[in-house]
Amino acid sequence: MITVTVRYLAGFSQAVGRTTEEVRLPTGATLSALIETLKKRHGRNFSSLLAKDDSYRNVLFLRRGAAIDGKTELAHRDEIIISLPVGGG
Repeated sequence: MITVTVRYLAGFSQAVGRTTEEVRLPTGATLSALIETLKKRHGRNFSSLLAKDDSYRNVLFLRRGAAIDGKTELAHRDEIIISLPVGGG
């Protein structure tokens, strides 16, 4: 088993009611497995912020400052940041 820390930014922190949480996953789990776990844990509030086609193009997933996709294998003690894109100007 691995434990990852999920840090929620933008609308996600409001949807799940917290800014961080730890999640235990099987060794070898991918970002997609983490997302499915979070969808089950947080239900409609969390799921409504994700793209309808599971491409998650409207969401940023970051690890060590770099964007990752659903196929990325997670490691013990990873910190995953989940955020909606923020525009500036």
